[in-house]
Amino acid sequence: MFEVETIRFASGRRLENLNLKNAKEVLEAIQPVGDLPVFYTVEHVKGRVSLGCFKVWFSGSRALVRLHEHGEHYVTDPALLTVQADEVVFDDDTEVFTRRWSETVTRGQAQAAFSHWLATGGRLESLAWS
Repeated sequence: MFEVETIRFASGRRLENLNLKNAKEVLEAIQPVGDLPVFYTVEHVKGRVSLGCFKVWFSGSRALVRLHEHGEHYVTDPALLTVQADEVVFDDDTEVFTRRWSETVTRGQAQAAFSHWLATGGRLESLAWS
């Protein structure tokens, strides 16, 4: 079972909660549109045990990814050569926050990490996980 929470911030705040049976249903339900800000939390639950919780905030062309597996893992792009001083602004359920550019990944990398986690329960090896 997957517990999915989606918060969309375009044109106000819109919350949606779903309980889905498998990874295929999750991928069909979660479709980030363009570069609109959105926050997803997907928890994989078996019985009353969490097998992991994948969180991703999308903001413009960047994303912040966090994976909880009895601890938190943040993802970065090991190939990112340019250190940018810019910060990326993200919307959360109750606040707006920023992260350094180097602490974020592209939307495509976040979506690949999410798809990989759904399919395997593991971390995408092409990204750096702390």
